[in-house]
Amino acid sequence: MPQNTNPPPFIADQGMKLLDRVPDPREYLHARLFRAQRPGQDEASIPEDLKARLQKWKPVDRLNVALDSLEKSNGEPDSLQRLVVTTDAGIGKTTTLQWLHHAINQQVLPEI
Repeated sequence: MPQNTNPPPFIADQGMKLLDRVPDPREYLHARLFRAQRPGQDEASIPEDLKARLQKWKPVDRLNVALDSLEKSNGEPDSLQRLVVTTDAGIGKTTTLQWLHHAINQQVLPEI
């Protein structure tokens, strides 16, 4: 039987979160922190040290990321000068970056 070589479909409603500005972002980038954010995760099973760190991750609309039209937690405009996509293995980082590349390049840029 031939194997299906088509990649799985892109999941457009897959969530995206942005890490608030923190002094040292490395302490918010542990695999166990990402796993604690999976849908269906029992909140009671999340250790207290992770719960505080989870609060720094804010849901964002992926289209706002593509349009670079994000807001800070106080409502002021924010801009992405740099973007790092990180998560657990096999969750879709490459596909997300491909989608983002496509979405950004589909925009009509204003005349200069």
